[in-house]
Amino acid sequence: MTGTLYSDAYAAFVEVVVAARRTAGLTQADLASRLHRPQSFVSKSERKERRLDVVEFVEIAEALALSPAELFARVLAALPGVVSEDRAQDPREGIRNAKSSVEKKETPRGRKR
Repeated sequence: MTGTLYSDAYAAFVEVVVAARRTAGLTQADLASRLHRPQSFVSKSERKERRLDVVEFVEIAEALALSPAELFARVLAALPGVVSEDRAQDPREGIRNAKSSVEKKETPRGRKR
């Protein structure tokens, strides 16, 4: 498998972010200005030359006047075959499931974390 920068899931993620920018009526330069970053930051992110981290994702959502949860729900809904429709409706459910899974994990000696 190639790196996650080139995965179908990451491509879907970027497509959602680009669509949100365009729906907001912003150019790459407009978004970059709101983020206090150079236009090349937005361009490289949209061309998948640069990965976005979760902090940058939150900043972008807010710059687009969206809640991070709303933008993330759109991402989940767009992921190809990764997420069920129920989880896409409520992204917090996926977070609760992940948290529950971490809490149940045991250490190598059989003790719970």
